[in-house]
Amino acid sequence: MADMQADKTYALFATAANKKIIKQLENAAAEIHLFPPLATEKIEAAEINAGFLHFFDWLIFPDIPAVRYFLEILESQDIDFFELDQMRVCTFGEAIADELRFVQLHADVIPNTNSVGDIFSALCDYIGDDEIENLKFLVPKIESGEIILSEKLKTRGAEVLELPIYRAKDFDKYTAAKLKTLIMGGAIDEFIFSSPEDLTALSQYFSEKSIAGVLKNLKVSAVSGAMFQTLKEYNLENAAFFILPNSVD
Repeated sequence: MADMQADKTYALFATAANKKIIKQLENAAAEIHLFPPLATEKIEAAEINAGFLHFFDWLIFPDIPAVRYFLEILESQDIDFFELDQMRVCTFGEAIADELRFVQLHADVIPNTNSVGDIFSALCDYIGDDEIENLKFLVPKIESGEIILSEKLKTRGAEVLELPIYRAKDFDKYTAAKLKTLIMGGAIDEFIFSSPEDLTALSQYFSEKSIAGVLKNLKVSAVSGAMFQTLKEYNLENAAFFILPNSVD
């Protein structure tokens, strides 16, 4: 299906997953702005052992790379994934829970959105308001940025350890600044997403702002049903499915 507006300006990440869409947009003579993908690496000092894991009651995963690097660390330490069965798990969305399902692990709490309030409420409903006190939560995360949920759990008496297990590599600051200006200045009509990791990357570009706030004046489109669900979890009410523009003769 084709969109009649072939003169719109599109933005998307220059990833392998987007290669086909980029080619289609180029064939339609559409104007495209490409964001460099976020390169990440494991923090080598983040070593985990079975005894360490048994100290915690809950695991909280805020994004897909956190799951992947966490499982990679467990594998490198010869820790069976089923050691996690004694822990409860919360993920910031369905796509992150899917990453666990690939290795036959499941999430106990999957909030409808990834807003701090909704995640906290979902945990309280599952655990019970009076039971959070003295529980121990482990949050594998990116090195930069804060997990606001941690502070809310601490106010209820929980013990929370944020464990940085991966970091973002340096990206071209000039390119990042240029692309941020394009978005905030209204020069982009539609941002196309094919992977939840695109949103993780975008959050690094706009670390001081919410993704919903950054994209509120754009059309935000998903290339699949799973991606559409993820956009909704980010409270992007302007989310839609991607429609290829008509080719220009």
